[in-house]
Amino acid sequence: MKFPGEKKFWIILVVIIILFGFEALSWKGYKIKETSFLESFLYQLLRPFQKIVANVHNSVNDYWILITNLKEIKEENERLTHRIQELEFKLAEYNKIRLENERLRKLLAFKELVPFKMVGAKVIGITPNNWIQDLIIDRGSKDGIKNKMPVITYNGALVGQISQVTANTARVTLLTDVNFVVGGRVQREDSRAIGIIRGQADKKNFAIMDQIAWDAEIKEGDLVITSGLTSNFPMGIPIGRVTRVKQENFGLIQQAEIELFMSLTPIEEVLVITDF
Repeated sequence: MKFPGEKKFWIILVVIIILFGFEALSWKGYKIKETSFLESFLYQLLRPFQKIVANVHNSVNDYWILITNLKEIKEENERLTHRIQELEFKLAEYNKIRLENERLRKLLAFKELVPFKMVGAKVIGITPNNWIQDLIIDRGSKDGIKNKMPVITYNGALVGQISQVTANTARVTLLTDVNFVVGGRVQREDSRAIGIIRGQADKKNFAIMDQIAWDAEIKEGDLVITSGLTSNFPMGIPIGRVTRVKQENFGLIQQAEIELFMSLTPIEEVLVITDF
């Protein structure tokens, strides 16, 4: 029993076999020197198919080269990505060290300008609490640190006061703490207004200066410094600037809001005033 198309199948099969035979000869470098009429006829007949097979072979070869190249490109891309990440980390570390050196130079320069005895310290902890505002520094009783010593930034702004000391560390209660109190006064030629400065729980970058005399000269933009009327703080440490003034207790006293200098930059190093 013969199936439809069986004859066509055998013809195609023979052609393919002959085609690969010629292709194999051409790949191995053989040359057909003397051919019969039938062989020449078949060669010419199969030549287009030879080209097709050669093109297919070349396409497969090119595709394989492309796959290999893509793999190499992917590996190179991963290597470069890792290198970029490594360089970014080193750059971040370099910038961190550079900024720290700049701050330390400013600390040293400031220490030479003021008459106080001071000890430099690095901030190693902070309490994230609206009601209790404090820092932990890496200096303690071994370094001469004691309770109630004033703490300032590298540019001289008041930060707070030592409230607890261990051998190697100390806790600094910040000016923004609601329990912190310091005497302040306006530094202006035609004003000697004085008051009590307290922290605020709801506005950590500001403090309140109250108990100001009803007739005292104080206005927005005035510079406020420590008054020296409290025994634990020397006179003249910058605190901040007045942003708002209002009357309190039916006009008997005034109250001012102070934007604190200590809140203008991140606090990473401080100076503890050990004697004044």
